[in-house]
Amino acid sequence: MFDVGGSEILLILFLTLLVMGPKNIPKIARTLGKTMQQVRRVTNEFKHAMEDEIRVLELAELKAERAASAAKRPAEPVAARNASGAGETPPTPAPPVEPVVETVDPAAEIPVEHERTGARPAAPSAETVARGADDGGPA
Repeated sequence: MFDVGGSEILLILFLTLLVMGPKNIPKIARTLGKTMQQVRRVTNEFKHAMEDEIRVLELAELKAERAASAAKRPAEPVAARNASGAGETPPTPAPPVEPVVETVDPAAEIPVEHERTGARPAAPSAETVARGADDGGPA
């Protein structure tokens, strides 16, 4: 923001030490810290207040749009709407899903067929087989 580098900050700190003296620097730093905290608090409060006002305006705009769309559509009695089936219907539940389980034959350490589809997994690549043989595992 101000494009101040490390050497400039050291110069400012050195000049502050010379002008204010070593006894006053902690007091000045405390005061500066409290002031910065108050500035942050005020800016955050302002930001939140603006966001709240924007939300209120958006809600008012949305209510106005709904009122305009409701005014355009002809009024239908609630009983007639429910009797004709024009009201909302509850969603149908999804069928239960069976878990997909892949098992490995521990004796041969070869993947067996997929339980639901019957498909076999892809064969291991030559690199995988070679690495298994290097590790001392089954080839």
